[in-house]
Amino acid sequence: MNEQKTFRSQQPNVELAIAQLTENRHPIGLVLDQLNDVRNLGFMLRLADAARLEKVWLYKMDDFPEKKLKRFSRTAHQYVPMEHLFDIADLQALQQTHQLLALEITEASVAYTDFQPQFPLLLVAGNEQKGISQEVLDLVDDTVHIPMYGLNLSMNVAMATGIVVYHFLCDLKMKL
Repeated sequence: MNEQKTFRSQQPNVELAIAQLTENRHPIGLVLDQLNDVRNLGFMLRLADAARLEKVWLYKMDDFPEKKLKRFSRTAHQYVPMEHLFDIADLQALQQTHQLLALEITEASVAYTDFQPQFPLLLVAGNEQKGISQEVLDLVDDTVHIPMYGLNLSMNVAMATGIVVYHFLCDLKMKL
């Protein structure tokens, strides 16, 4: 007799899955520079989970209400590695072990599709209204942007980050 498989019966053991994912993360992390919308943080944590990113660093960010973060991250905030960075020295320390790459349209930025990332990599995404702070832009190794073909000059920070992360994951997979 065939047992009917249901969605619930096919779910992995959550503790075992988290343990395996903790040991096997991609060498890409996110640095979120002063985000102020809990929805974007939640979406970034879901992205970090989906793409199995190394970690999410919160630069100069306050904590958001647990209930809202849980709703927008779909509980990813409970198992995606996350750490606060309080000043530029914390970010400079990370730069010793990672390429620091800003996702921002600047005079010197290149299209993300033309950029050859070096791993491990930290992708910096900025505040929803102000973008990446000047102190962080002055520190990064390089800057990339998403070419904009419409009337708007920018897109949602979480959406833009997702596009670039998955493009870089494809680059990483080709190098392996």
